[in-house]
Amino acid sequence: MKSKSSYLLKSVITLIVISSIFISYWLNSNESNQQQAAHIATNQNQNRIISLAPSITETLFALDLINQVVGVTRFCKYPPAATSITNVGGYSDPSFETMVSLKPTLILSLSGHNKVRQQLAPFNIHTLTLDNRSIEGIIKSIQTIGKATQKEEIATQLTNNLRREITTITSTTDKLNNPSVLITVGRQLDSKQISEIIVAGHDGFYSEMISIAGGKNAYKGDIAFPTLSGEGIINLNPDIIIDIIPNPDHEQLDKSAITQQWKASYDISATRSGRIHVLDDNYMVIPGPRFIKIIRQLVKIFHPSMEFKGSSIINSPPESQ
Repeated sequence: MKSKSSYLLKSVITLIVISSIFISYWLNSNESNQQQAAHIATNQNQNRIISLAPSITETLFALDLINQVVGVTRFCKYPPAATSITNVGGYSDPSFETMVSLKPTLILSLSGHNKVRQQLAPFNIHTLTLDNRSIEGIIKSIQTIGKATQKEEIATQLTNNLRREITTITSTTDKLNNPSVLITVGRQLDSKQISEIIVAGHDGFYSEMISIAGGKNAYKGDIAFPTLSGEGIINLNPDIIIDIIPNPDHEQLDKSAITQQWKASYDISATRSGRIHVLDDNYMVIPGPRFIKIIRQLVKIFHPSMEFKGSSIINSPPESQ
């Protein structure tokens, strides 16, 4: 039972990641979103906002909209102040009754919330569907929210800073050797042998960050989140393994034991060189404005001699995760 429960926990986290990033393939165009955001901004002050995803909540706080947020999901843990806001349910099962009772003027969602938007239609509540399946999608989502909430100046400053830092990083990493990198986002945690894993595919959020940080995705297929067997891992033979294991309860994670597990399971480039990195920061699975922190971490892993000057460009409160 312990093995099944551990695997279930990891699977749930993985599904949240997949939903948050890639379920938005059927979104309306961003141009349409921008027009809709402009229309919303001119119609009324959006002072009662509900967020239906952690990435959206983080964006709202980054745009200094804390006082306007009246509802978030149970997965919205950052910044800490988000946990004191009314819980409207989960990503896939938000409570329609709770949302309506909060009398929102704007609900921000991802494309997976079609049913919620259909239920809300008779109430004439403004809704915006956001796309965060890519870095450009995250940046445009920040701009869209800024336009809809009359925070365009802050949004522009934030997105300009994000783009500037990406340019600064790539101007250096483009000149370096690119190690092959395998990012895992789901597997059985308490098995002695790592026999099957879910990895970040070649198209999307993680693969883009690998490239910006000066690496190359070891997986070259077209599947967004493929499942690899032991043979598949051996055939890829990555130089670096990034094992993402979110730790929402801040429990002590034995990273050295996980590293040893990889070494005992495979004789590949990453295990021979000891380039196995276990990352348990919860923002590793949230495609929001803190993606730049993930890129910084990856740069330090891929190219340890590189140095960053100054603090993060994201104006965030202190965090323990």
